[in-house]
Amino acid sequence: MKNTILKYSIITLSIFTFTFSQQERLMWEDLVDKKGVKYAAGSKKPFTGRVFDNYKNKGRKLTGSFKNGKMNGSWTFWKEDGKIDREEAYLVGEKNGEWTFYDDNGKKLKSERYSKGKKTGSTSLYHPNGQKSKEETYVNDKREGKWTSWYSNGKREKVEFYKKGKKVNKWNYYNEDGKLESTVSYKNDLKDGKAIYYSSQTGKKEREESWKRDVENGLWIWWNDKGRKIKEGSFQAGQKHGLWMSFNDKGKKFEEAQWKNGELSGKTTMWDNNGVKSIIKSFKEDEKDGLWVWWSPSGNKVKEGSYKLGQKHGKWIFYYADGSKKRLENYDKDKKSGKLIRWYANGQKSQEEFYKNDEKHGKFKYWFDNGRLEKEEKFSNGVQTDGKHYDYFDN
Repeated sequence: MKNTILKYSIITLSIFTFTFSQQERLMWEDLVDKKGVKYAAGSKKPFTGRVFDNYKNKGRKLTGSFKNGKMNGSWTFWKEDGKIDREEAYLVGEKNGEWTFYDDNGKKLKSERYSKGKKTGSTSLYHPNGQKSKEETYVNDKREGKWTSWYSNGKREKVEFYKKGKKVNKWNYYNEDGKLESTVSYKNDLKDGKAIYYSSQTGKKEREESWKRDVENGLWIWWNDKGRKIKEGSFQAGQKHGLWMSFNDKGKKFEEAQWKNGELSGKTTMWDNNGVKSIIKSFKEDEKDGLWVWWSPSGNKVKEGSYKLGQKHGKWIFYYADGSKKRLENYDKDKKSGKLIRWYANGQKSQEEFYKNDEKHGKFKYWFDNGRLEKEEKFSNGVQTDGKHYDYFDN
């Protein structure tokens, strides 16, 4: 019986000794790396067992385990001052399980989970004061589902949504007081649908945008702090297109413009603060082209004239406050060309001039305000060649 017990004890001790030898405990520096696999120095067999490492001050640096030469199980790392730095988890070389990171004060910074080497499940991040800063979700390393961010005061900062790593659905953004700042809609990682922005002071809408596949498309509207509309217009494929309108603080329209493919095209009309029309402009492919007319605050026409390809062209007429003609000019490619006539306020003609390529050219006549001729001059390419002066006789 005693012999049996002795034999059993010897066998048990041998098994324990064998098991312990298989679970060696080595210093990190005693391991050799061969193509990503760890070996004990001098061994041809991938290392299985525990390892540790220390700082020069004898403080612990890390502890962990290997299996068949690969990191396995729980690992812990410390900073040189003795505070924990991070905790990791592996399954035969692959990240697997919960990972946790700490700041210099030992407070948790982040925790995340892995499965077979890929980030999967919930990831939490924290502010230095301990408040959670972010809650994320992953599936196979890709962002998935609802993500939430918080300010350090605990107020919500942002709510996001993902599907297979791409932005989807409506995202909400908040200020530090918890008030909604904006909402933006996404589809397949691109802005798609409405984006609405709110005033941080009043909470009222400031701007509403329309997007399609990350490009401006559809109606855009702007409001002031009082909630009054100040501008609206549409985009088509990222460019202004169609009618755009602007309004003053009282809600009255002060500008209306036609756009085509991102360029001013057609009429632009402007009004003053009292709602009186002040100017009509004409454009073609973003250049001045066509009739332009100006009015005074009293509604009387001030001047009118035409442009062609961005240059003054044809007749330009200027008016007195009572609507009578003050001056007539003719232009060709932005230069005075042909007849120029001026009138006195009483309707009498005061001057008649001729130009060529913006230079005086031809006969010039000047009249007194009683209609009698005052003088005559002749010019050729800007140089006077003749002249005659007459006396004034009052009728």
